[in-house]
Amino acid sequence: MHEPSTSCVDGLAEALGRPVSGQEGLTTEGTIVAHWHYLDYFTDEDRIWTSAEWAQHIDDPHRQHPFPATYQGDPRVIFHVSVRLHPKDRELTPAEWSEVGYRLARVAGIAPPGDRESGRWIAVRDEPHRLDLLANLIREDGNPAVVPRQVHHVLAAECRRIEADLGLLSPREHHVSPFKANMLTATRPTTERLDPSIAAHLSDEAHRHLAVARRLMERAGQHLGAPLASPSPRLPAGFPAPRSPPGPLTRLSLAESILFLALAQRVLTIRRDPHSGEVLARGGDPEAHSLLERTGFVPVVRRHETYHRLPTGLDQDEEIRLATRAVARLQTVGYDTDTDPVFATERREPHYLTLGDQVRHLAVRIREAESTEEVADTLTELTATHDGILAALTKVLHTAADFLQDLGHPADPHTAARLRHLADERLHVLASDLRHVRNDLADRQALHPHRAPCPQEVAGDEREKSASCPCPAPARIPTTPSAPAAAPPAPASRRR
Repeated sequence: MHEPSTSCVDGLAEALGRPVSGQEGLTTEGTIVAHWHYLDYFTDEDRIWTSAEWAQHIDDPHRQHPFPATYQGDPRVIFHVSVRLHPKDRELTPAEWSEVGYRLARVAGIAPPGDRESGRWIAVRDEPHRLDLLANLIREDGNPAVVPRQVHHVLAAECRRIEADLGLLSPREHHVSPFKANMLTATRPTTERLDPSIAAHLSDEAHRHLAVARRLMERAGQHLGAPLASPSPRLPAGFPAPRSPPGPLTRLSLAESILFLALAQRVLTIRRDPHSGEVLARGGDPEAHSLLERTGFVPVVRRHETYHRLPTGLDQDEEIRLATRAVARLQTVGYDTDTDPVFATERREPHYLTLGDQVRHLAVRIREAESTEEVADTLTELTATHDGILAALTKVLHTAADFLQDLGHPADPHTAARLRHLADERLHVLASDLRHVRNDLADRQALHPHRAPCPQEVAGDEREKSASCPCPAPARIPTTPSAPAAAPPAPASRRR
């Protein structure tokens, strides 16, 4: 790992082995082997960026906000990591180098799977045995990236996994003979491979299919014996059907089924129902459902299905406008849509950070907090008396009640009274309890015992001589269910 810097120019120059220039062009088919998923929105197929333009692109972390940003008060927001192959290792293909870049960016917290607001980054390979990852720690939504506290250990562990996956030499094997190194080059992997058509379809990171599939497959090992629901028939055209082996469920068949389920959630149909005449939207995941609701669709929750429809009473032109806008918004963030021809569009709408996403970032701050003071400061955003989130929510409920009070429908006054009850009673109790928790944490002034910074100095009496971290190992997960706790003894019955 390199020291953080305020500009990408020096890091890119070190990765290239020469100064950054306004004359030398770098392409994604050569030197730039991996990059962040929204790069295509800035590049032009008819023009090659120079190395100076690549550095400027990484240095500018905002598309909408032109103001300078800092990462946790530090203006050095450029993250730089380089990895090298051992001279005895085989040469990696461009696809393998690309996979290395994506994996390092993911584990470092630079490009979390499925995160549409992750920061800008590129993986540069100009030398045959070296790869450099350059990233801006300010995300596209203006928030700082959540980098692991022990990021160097996390990256080192991922490098060991990459070496095992690609058949490379680990640091403990660097003393092997050249004959053994050549043998590794010709060794065929023994693991099963996905169907080529599946791998080709899932390789499009810009549409986030691979990101969603990765997130689901990380949990697949916990459910190897669980039955899987049948994949949705609404999948992109040309996508092959999963194999159905006659024997027990294998890891490969499970992986393909998981990928199918992931893709099924990325496809939505927006069509006019031939029976009711309503414009209905089916499919998608919670993120897609939020986009539909923000466009004006109404969720319909039934016992065996959930879908969305446009509000009743709209004329046909307004229905077409709202359905077309929903298609544009969904396609902007990478969803595939199957629509009536009248709703189809190539237009894209800017996708901005919602208020809910900004509030949800408070959970990220608490998750990374190391002291009670940090958590208390975050909870203050919720409990502040005048301008806290809960105080604002109370105001919203009262204002909505005032609107409903004289709207004219017989049930409106009752609905308004219900909103005032929620604001004055239910929300008041929640705010009071949360404020008590916040005040208690502010008075404690303590560090969390399991989140304290690692001293990175191993004691002299350490049993594991190769250990570089004194922190204890995580608790072992039991492989067999524990016996249920004995029921408390029943009280003696009173003799009558």
